[in-house]
Amino acid sequence: TYYGYKSARSRADAAALMREGTELDVAMQARLDYIGVIREQENARVTEDLVRQTEERLRVTREEFEAGRVARFNVLRDEAELANAVQLDTVARSQAALALVALKTTLGVDLSSPITATEPLQYIPERVAVEDGVQAALGVHPEVRAAEKRTEAAQSEVRSAYGRYLPELSATWMYDWQWMRNRGDEMTERMDGYSAGLVLTIPLFDGFMRENAIGTARAREDQAKEQAVLARQQIAKTVNQAALMLQASEQNVEASRKGLAQAEEQFRIVQERYASGRGIQVEVLDAQTTLTRARFNVVAALADHQTARALWLQATGRVR
Repeated sequence: TYYGYKSARSRADAAALMREGTELDVAMQARLDYIGVIREQENARVTEDLVRQTEERLRVTREEFEAGRVARFNVLRDEAELANAVQLDTVARSQAALALVALKTTLGVDLSSPITATEPLQYIPERVAVEDGVQAALGVHPEVRAAEKRTEAAQSEVRSAYGRYLPELSATWMYDWQWMRNRGDEMTERMDGYSAGLVLTIPLFDGFMRENAIGTARAREDQAKEQAVLARQQIAKTVNQAALMLQASEQNVEASRKGLAQAEEQFRIVQERYASGRGIQVEVLDAQTTLTRARFNVVAALADHQTARALWLQATGRVR
């Protein structure tokens, strides 16, 4: 009975730990959805800047066409580029709205509730040590702890099954009281008494039910141990994958920032050449396309780094 109680207690603790694991997953999903909102909003800002720059270039081109300095083809080309930029901006704004709906759904709030994402995408360095991360995860991760509790419960079930071979000693005590009254007179009788004793039950043969119970309990113990090993291996694998993703995302952030700086310088030079009459319109459009792509790359690199950092925290059993 004692080991049966221990088994039930361990299984209850395992269920509570699984709830903690679910809470960790929900918290991480909310973090990922928030990163998605920031990412799409940053993309929308990039397209908004693209639309504004294209509108300004179209205005200047029209003035130059009216002055007779450029051909009609330049105006038509800028008008086409503006239409493409507006379409790209519309898609970006739609994606930002969809990402916000996904975040509200994860948070469980009404879709009409106003939510403002205030934390911008930023690069936050994270110290990565795989071995330390694995050890920390194995000590605190809810899935590993729940697997250990299930193993303890299975071991207690084995001890409880072996207890069926032991004799059982029980104590009994009983008290009887009876009161009777004869019909027609006042004569009454009262009888009482008690009895006590010890009962010793020795199990001899029960149709191999005890052997089957022990075999079943041992099989459950082996299964629980294997699940615990698999849980530890899965956590170690997840930590290693998160570390590799985090390291790769850090390199991507650095590379994207260098690419943005080069694209901005190239766009500045091409604009100066075109303004001085030494360049052509196609060079400006190509440089602007390269600059827009570089800005998108920076946003994607920062978002991927934030995502990798969130996965690293989740792999090590943390929320923040």
